[in-house]
Amino acid sequence: GPTFRHALFPDYKRRRTGTMRSAITPIREGVEQTGIHSVSVPTFEGDDSAASLMACFRDSARVTLLSNDSDLLQFVADQVAVISYVGVGKGPNGMRVKPWSEAEVLARFGVLPANLPAFKALCGEDGDDIPGVKNVGKGTAAQLLRRWQTLEKALEASEFVSHRDATAKLAGQHEHARLMLQLTTIRQDVPLPAISLAQ
Repeated sequence: GPTFRHALFPDYKRRRTGTMRSAITPIREGVEQTGIHSVSVPTFEGDDSAASLMACFRDSARVTLLSNDSDLLQFVADQVAVISYVGVGKGPNGMRVKPWSEAEVLARFGVLPANLPAFKALCGEDGDDIPGVKNVGKGTAAQLLRRWQTLEKALEASEFVSHRDATAKLAGQHEHARLMLQLTTIRQDVPLPAISLAQ
């Protein structure tokens, strides 16, 4: 159903159809029959729930997130492994999966994992119907974040730099950029049911 992101930005994922929704229940039931727990919290997305589970346990255990969603790459760190399915024999050592490192995230997006939400907030995310900031593409987004370190610092600087500076593209778009960041940042504070590692 609708999430807090739809409340913030009604066009969020507007092109997604309802065809997948009907398949979710039987998929969840099938997974749970294997003994794997399933968590779903109203108004939050699965990524938010997964990240909140990660946040609960990353200090006491190494956590692995298995997903092909690049949004979850924002959590690549020493205590959190993010692994994507890449196909038979296409991963390292002929594996079907590829673990991501911070260096690989940097090589692909031009920013470190922690800045991936800001990167996507600036340049947009077509698959989620997140438009990003006007006149900012992937190259400019990465350049600005490498230079200013955070989106907030880039926004502050945009009011003082020369109009020829790429940072000036953010002038007058502060609130929109902050809204985009709320859409691209995966939440880690979902009110989860009580879960222990022993389960």
